[in-house]
Amino acid sequence: MDKKITTCATLLFALFIILLSLTPVNSHTVESWDKVFHIILYAFFTALSYPLANNVKQFYWLCFAVFIFGGTIEFAQSFIPGRVMSAYDLLANTIGIMLIIMITRKRWLA
Repeated sequence: MDKKITTCATLLFALFIILLSLTPVNSHTVESWDKVFHIILYAFFTALSYPLANNVKQFYWLCFAVFIFGGTIEFAQSFIPGRVMSAYDLLANTIGIMLIIMITRKRWLA
């Protein structure tokens, strides 16, 4: 896939996460699938950014950027009505990132 298209898709997905995460809600009820959703969302975000890296070092920096993005979203949620900042959400985001690192690790070691 062309890097311009991948970059646009990654940025659009980041915007999707921002809109999804920072929309005010009436009440904060944690569903049983919430953490699984975080894992899937951030695994997909990391996988989407994977083709942007030319080497393993760049990929790890992109993973770090996705982690910081997730942390920033969690912090920002503390200012949104009906939302709360959650270390468990950040942990679930990190698990999603780590899954993609483990899956793609073989490519970088080859």
